[in-house]
Amino acid sequence: MSQTKILLAFLIAAALPAAGDAPAATPVNELPATFQSEGRYYQDQGDYAKAEESVRQSLAILEAKGLQDSLEGALKLNDLAVICRLRYRLPEAESLYRRALQIFRDATASVQAAAAMNNLASVVLLQGRWKEAQALYLQAIAIWQKTLGPERPEVAAGLSNLSLLYQTRHEYGKAADLLEHAMKIDQAAYPPGHPRIALDLNNQATLAGRQKRYRQAESLLLRALPWLETSLPPGNPDIGLVMANLAEVYRQEHKYEDAERLYRSGIAILEKAWGPDDSRLLAFFECYAVVLRAREEYAEAADADVRAVRIRVIKTLRRPD
Repeated sequence: MSQTKILLAFLIAAALPAAGDAPAATPVNELPATFQSEGRYYQDQGDYAKAEESVRQSLAILEAKGLQDSLEGALKLNDLAVICRLRYRLPEAESLYRRALQIFRDATASVQAAAAMNNLASVVLLQGRWKEAQALYLQAIAIWQKTLGPERPEVAAGLSNLSLLYQTRHEYGKAADLLEHAMKIDQAAYPPGHPRIALDLNNQATLAGRQKRYRQAESLLLRALPWLETSLPPGNPDIGLVMANLAEVYRQEHKYEDAERLYRSGIAILEKAWGPDDSRLLAFFECYAVVLRAREEYAEAADADVRAVRIRVIKTLRRPD
């Protein structure tokens, strides 16, 4: 269990940025600006099932009117794909993104196409196809830079995601340069304490954790967490993710009491948002069990082990032949 389990979250680009304005509150895993208010409310609360139901209802209305292949239909497909990715249904999300991307291309809607490319790349990378993901990210960034300008938050989202790709390739120098550039863009676009900046800090902490610079990672996450807690609803999964990331840093630093407290809180939020059997919880439960054993809380550690085994078995059973 020596490898750090800190997670960098993808920045999902808005499909329809407001003209001449930075996107509205756009934390990691943001939904596009076109997302219906009811669906966005449920997503912010971490209730992805209700958010998905809301978007599917909107899509059904468009299909009844024969508008499923319109720009509005493509935006809804992109919205639904975002939720599918958040729920880790990656093949379904990929299919939806590709349908939306084709509609945007046919309509020569370049900015929206770039957003779909960025979002598609995140799903492709999660499925291990890094070369394809890299090409999509670079295309999206180039389109945004040309059409919107080089200092837009959309560009920052693409740079942050490309940084994750380089981290998976252990190209940490490239990753650090991209994250620094993304942070500068977001700091110019958003006020201090904005959740997007907090999530930039999380992403920088991810890189520091991969390089075993735990004091730096701790400092970054301690700055990020209060901003998210004051700007997002209590059940928002971004809060849970940063809590769990900070807990993992504390585990690496042998600060087991703090690690236990944050793992318990973070996992509770993520379980509610992602579902109790989501494969992304596996690493957190495994590390949580290590922390509990270090504190001689063996019964609770056994429970965490059981949860991890259950998720691993379900993950294996769901794996395609």
